[in-house]
Amino acid sequence: MKSISKIILFVFLLTALAVKAQFSNYSKYYNWDVFANNNGGGGGGVTLSITNNVLNLSFSGGFSETFLKQGKIAATGYPGTLPNTEVPIPAGSFFTDKGYRFFIIDNQIAIYHDSSMLLTAFSGALSVNLTAPVAPSSDVYSYLSNWTPQNKVTFTQYLSDQGSSGNKKTSIMYYDGLGRELQNIAKGATPSGKDVIFSFEYDSYGRKVKDYLPIPTVQNSGLLIDPGTISGLASSFYNGEPAFSEKVFEASPLDRITMQAAPGNDWKKNSGHEMKFEYGINTTTDNVKKYDLTLLFDTDIYNPSLSINSVYTTGSLAKELLRMKIGLRPAEMITQQRNL
Repeated sequence: MKSISKIILFVFLLTALAVKAQFSNYSKYYNWDVFANNNGGGGGGVTLSITNNVLNLSFSGGFSETFLKQGKIAATGYPGTLPNTEVPIPAGSFFTDKGYRFFIIDNQIAIYHDSSMLLTAFSGALSVNLTAPVAPSSDVYSYLSNWTPQNKVTFTQYLSDQGSSGNKKTSIMYYDGLGRELQNIAKGATPSGKDVIFSFEYDSYGRKVKDYLPIPTVQNSGLLIDPGTISGLASSFYNGEPAFSEKVFEASPLDRITMQAAPGNDWKKNSGHEMKFEYGINTTTDNVKKYDLTLLFDTDIYNPSLSINSVYTTGSLAKELLRMKIGLRPAEMITQQRNL
């Protein structure tokens, strides 16, 4: 019996030692501008350290007013594999209610913004026990793990006099690297408080070719949705039907639309119910009349008078033709210098 007890005690001690030595001690220093956007100089920095399985981020720096960076901002350089974890912000910390959250994602330091504030300094320390990591939510992890730089504009409409603590509507417009609208997210807009996304797609020439119908999501964080999943989310919610309007452009630098389709199987591209656009110049058959306007002044009143002077010569006008297969006669619009 004593032998068994000694064996159990020995195994327990080995396990305790293994846990204690799970993450080796480590330290790395980062200059302040690794964490903050450099808008005019500053000083100080951030130290990442691991001691007895506890990871610490120690902040001490000052700089011109700016935001912290977003996404994966720096590799930890740790020789082993760190768990994906949030580094919590305790109550009363410098970062409390400033709109920033800190994570270790894929062995990199990552920052997530949620209505973030401008800063002129940072200070204090954040820590997490690596043997008991704080798992990030699936949407935050997906966003940070697949993060690429995105510009965004957040619009908040306050619905009460309580400010940020009261009822409000928040929408976030994300832009791609060329400044084009990528996704507009209505945060918590569904009856169950989940986000609704409005997404856009562009062709290889940078022209917007698809506008999606509103797509409910399962997140309520306002995070950018992986563009590669948009089509599947839309198809699932709209029962497999095309959930977007679509434009087809002619193969020319003029970027003129030749076809426009609407959402749904009955109105999708090549369904026969699209709007089709044709372009050309006026011909003698068009017989477009040229009117002259004459103003006659009589007793403090100008009396306008229209008269047909002639017809436009062939090729002097640009012509746009819209065809719609809904039983209506095709409509023509003839323009000169973009005027009707």
